[in-house]
Amino acid sequence: MKTIRYFVAILLFCLTCLGSEAAEMSGKGQKGKKPLPEFSFKRFYVDAYVGYAWRLGAVRMAKDLYPEFYHDRRYSMGEGLRVGLDLGYNFNRCLGLEVGGGYMAYVNTNNGGGYSGADKPLDSLSMPGEIRYEHSYEEGRTISGNAGFGSVQLVIRPGFKRVDPYVKAGLGFVAGRLQYEQSVKVINVANPDANRYVSEHWSSIAHEYEEYYTGADRFFKLGFVGALGMDIHLGPLVSLMVEWQFSVYRMEEVSWGNLGLSRVTGKTEAPESSIRKSRYTGSDWIPFGSHGLNFGVKFKF
Repeated sequence: MKTIRYFVAILLFCLTCLGSEAAEMSGKGQKGKKPLPEFSFKRFYVDAYVGYAWRLGAVRMAKDLYPEFYHDRRYSMGEGLRVGLDLGYNFNRCLGLEVGGGYMAYVNTNNGGGYSGADKPLDSLSMPGEIRYEHSYEEGRTISGNAGFGSVQLVIRPGFKRVDPYVKAGLGFVAGRLQYEQSVKVINVANPDANRYVSEHWSSIAHEYEEYYTGADRFFKLGFVGALGMDIHLGPLVSLMVEWQFSVYRMEEVSWGNLGLSRVTGKTEAPESSIRKSRYTGSDWIPFGSHGLNFGVKFKF
């Protein structure tokens, strides 16, 4: 629904501007009407922009072990603040080629950060027949990273004088480095005083024992990109630009079983439990697709 609203808003704005320009052009020869200024044609341009991208598709963290208890949150590495630069060449007033790139200056970690299971089932270490449990556990997984993007796109526009709408379409890529962290803690419920250690990962809850796993990986994904926008000409050399962009990429797989044991804290003599032996070692999928608004300044030469 957000995508549809952005698209409709920009489309209505374009139609309003085009209607205004068409009305002025139709009255070009009427008395008292001044023609629109026609700036000289420039073949090259460069633009710098800043914008915010929302996720285009999101994935929920896998919860195969305890589906009724795992936090039901979505995440994406494609959402956040973007900055970028484009270089363009106009074959004529209606067709051009653009090469650009940028960086995710801020990834929204509220959607792509950590997940814990403090509310998962208790670890049954009690004697048979007893209802009270003695130990529980908390498991956390965190995905973070840095990403840059680039594209090669065709640009099609009608070539209007004042407000010139355009459509972009082409190939893009996203590349960067991801970090993965996972922790599994055993918490003594029957004797809280035994939980003397505080985790450095995701939660400050005291625990009796923790295993901490880490890993990293580089990624490179090809996909499709596009945009719908407009140039608002301020003069022969400068324009303002606003556009709605989108990108679609294949997702990246992370296998938690490939992470290495980084450290162990707490009481290493703590009772063995099925919880530590059943650490989640399956896979999660990381999406990178996005859609959002960009605002920038274009210089023509």
